[in-house]
Amino acid sequence: MLSDAQGIPLAVAVSGANMYDSLALKPLIRGIPAVRSRRGPRRDSG
Repeated sequence: MLSDAQGIPLAVAVSGANMYDSLALKPLIRGIPAVRSRRGPRRDSG
């Protein structure tokens, strides 16, 4: 399970007990939904 700073789950995955955690990390990260940006043109910070 992957969560944000407040503990809200972002993605959950189940794998076999004999699978390395490092192999399961990339699919878990890819499972996080994309954050939608606001409509309209981007603003420059400078």
